[in-house]
Amino acid sequence: MKPRRFDLQNASAIPFAVAMIMGVTLCLFISVSESILLFTVLLLTLLALASLFTPGLRSYAVIVLLLFFVMLAWYRAESQLGREDRWLLSAQAAADDSVRLTGRVVISSFDFSNRGKVIVDQAFLEGKGFSIQLDDLRIRLFADSSLLAALRYGDIVHAIGRMRSSSERTARFTGALTGVLSKREACGVIVDPESLFIHQIGGYHLRRTIDGFRHWILRTFDESLSPDASALCRALVLGDRQDFGYRFQEQLRLTGLSHIFALSGLNTGLMISLLWVTLGVFFLPRNLRYLILLFAAVFYMELGREVPSLVRASLMCSTFLVGRLLQRRTLVINYLAIALGIELLWHPMDIVDPGFGLSYLSVLGMIAGYSAMKQTVAQLIDSQKSGMLKSSVEVFIGTITAQVGTLPLVGFLFHRLPLVGGIGNLLVVPGFALLLVLASLLLLFSAIAPWMVEFITPSIEGLGYCLGWIVDFFAGLPLAGIQIPEMSFLLMLTLYLLIFLIPVFWMLQRRRYAVQTALLLACIITWTGSIDEAENSRLTFIDVGNGDACLIESEGSRYLVDAGPRYGEWSAAKIVLPYLADRGIVQLDGLILTHPDTDHIGGAAELIQRIAVDRIWTNGDTSSSRTFIEFEISARSKGKKPQILSAGDIVTLSPSAHLSVLSPDSLSLLRLSESNQRSLAMILSMNSNSAFLAADIDSTVELELLSWGEMLDVDVLHAGHHGSKKSTSVPFLRATSPELCILTAGRRNSYGHPAPEVIERLNSLGIPYLITGQESTLVFESSGEGWKRIKPKAQMLSELWKLPYG
Repeated sequence: MKPRRFDLQNASAIPFAVAMIMGVTLCLFISVSESILLFTVLLLTLLALASLFTPGLRSYAVIVLLLFFVMLAWYRAESQLGREDRWLLSAQAAADDSVRLTGRVVISSFDFSNRGKVIVDQAFLEGKGFSIQLDDLRIRLFADSSLLAALRYGDIVHAIGRMRSSSERTARFTGALTGVLSKREACGVIVDPESLFIHQIGGYHLRRTIDGFRHWILRTFDESLSPDASALCRALVLGDRQDFGYRFQEQLRLTGLSHIFALSGLNTGLMISLLWVTLGVFFLPRNLRYLILLFAAVFYMELGREVPSLVRASLMCSTFLVGRLLQRRTLVINYLAIALGIELLWHPMDIVDPGFGLSYLSVLGMIAGYSAMKQTVAQLIDSQKSGMLKSSVEVFIGTITAQVGTLPLVGFLFHRLPLVGGIGNLLVVPGFALLLVLASLLLLFSAIAPWMVEFITPSIEGLGYCLGWIVDFFAGLPLAGIQIPEMSFLLMLTLYLLIFLIPVFWMLQRRRYAVQTALLLACIITWTGSIDEAENSRLTFIDVGNGDACLIESEGSRYLVDAGPRYGEWSAAKIVLPYLADRGIVQLDGLILTHPDTDHIGGAAELIQRIAVDRIWTNGDTSSSRTFIEFEISARSKGKKPQILSAGDIVTLSPSAHLSVLSPDSLSLLRLSESNQRSLAMILSMNSNSAFLAADIDSTVELELLSWGEMLDVDVLHAGHHGSKKSTSVPFLRATSPELCILTAGRRNSYGHPAPEVIERLNSLGIPYLITGQESTLVFESSGEGWKRIKPKAQMLSELWKLPYG
């Protein structure tokens, strides 16, 4: 039988997009030398050319081309991942020696609200015994903001500083890991301000024009609108959500409306449509308008800082426009596949960014389910008589199919499923689309007719307020969204298989099977949401630096003991909140603050404001520090009155877990002179396992606790005062006889914790120990047969992807 010829002109782009995905995925799990990959790519290039121009081999061209794209994507991903460079930089950062750096600015401090940070690429690093040139990876510089404010794209920076490996940050939660990879950050450098030398490059550069235009947009919104309205417009036009409050962001996630502010098809489509109408006024030739729109799509992609969802939308739009210019049309699925292939070839590490998967899956869901649902619902309405009803139905169908397409991934990543998104989109999407149009008009009038601005700002303010109220209303509904336990990767793939079968059965006129598949899908989601979490009883020591933040999870209950340190405007809530979100925790059953020192209550005020906390306990001690006063104000604003714990109290966490308070009693608060000595010392009992949480008690209190006798015998000891030499005495270690000791001490802390004396005591008694500053976040699971250490998600992914961790 004669082999079928392959026609490139009528080829589908889907297999080539799949090949690109395979190549990048293989890179994540299999490390191969770049030189070997490059040689393979060149070899396959020659084979592809031979197969295309040799009649006898032309039939096999598709196979060779698919292999070529797999290996090309693999090579590009290996180059941008930079494993060897990351391992080298991680090792050098651990030495904490000074390094010399030269690099080119790619993101200025303005994008960080002038907070003393810039991003540089093409960096050369030189230190004690090493030097390295980074071609694809970037470095984040930290320095005095006044020295960095004048930097623009392309300026050259020379500096001396101390390196901080990105793995220190990525080890804390998965979002940080994927963010660092997708943004190609290799490390951070804390720059000595006196060593900073800037070489400003003159001349014209398109990227500087784009940056200047972006800054003008942000400044115009800030000067013309109230802070809330400005934040909405900044997010809609540029995707800049840094001024959103935590509560509003949670409401968007809960209702499934976050996609509105993820720069994507809605934003790109409206911007291109407005420009098309504007160009039409000048009666420009059609092809010239297509060329201008093509440039505008690329310009807007750069304006939005190349976020994955915007890259997808801009590439799809550009592909469509190129097709129009060439007078060729293709299926929408091909536009999507071409956009995916180009993005993975350009920015292969976007594949680990949640926005990448959510963006493509939402469009794929609309493509797969829109036609079938639209035809079915169209039979129920008279489209000729009710155009508004038809439009509403189309919006509803579009948002439902998009959310179904992303449902398993949302559950896998965020452990929650929005239930009111479809209804909410009927009101919110048209409203925010109108707000985007008004924001665009505001910018236009600011440039050509400033006197018109005062006529449009009231409309933006009023519409923004109404839309904020609608989001708040839907978020307050009892079933706005449901919380689910951690979903396995296999379960997510199973759900996607079932979702794929529904439209297939529907289009094959097997609607009974489609309904049965949908019911099975609903049952699996329901069963997943009702899984008993008793087996997931965990004790987690979150790495917050030199401070404490201990998370206790048992049978669906979540309690946090202490909230980490605070340094100036930074608090440990910046670490704790993302970690809780990574675990799918949106509410705490209780917050226990052992004593009012800043390294234990530093993040409490921000935590209480940003996440629901049912109850708060303290040791009854007070402080005149700003941190403690802000905690009191925050608790009072939420209507929470802290309860006082003392020796003899028992806090029931769940049917299988409780905390027993051993110290202080009411007299100790008066008798003991130091705040650390008055810390809450507690024993956690969970599923027949135990752990002593010593907070900051010293040897004086430890000796008093010896009177509790055999009750002190525990499985795990959380050493007092981060391993200070005044704590963790030998008599106390013998009384507790732990199988493991945990020391919550920050890496390179200025206090010298843990003290060498404490390490010597532990070694002399044969007690193994772990330090959060070295191991990062420590997670233990209680099964009734002892504490079992389990790996956080970030660690598992780092090991799978062969990247440095901690």
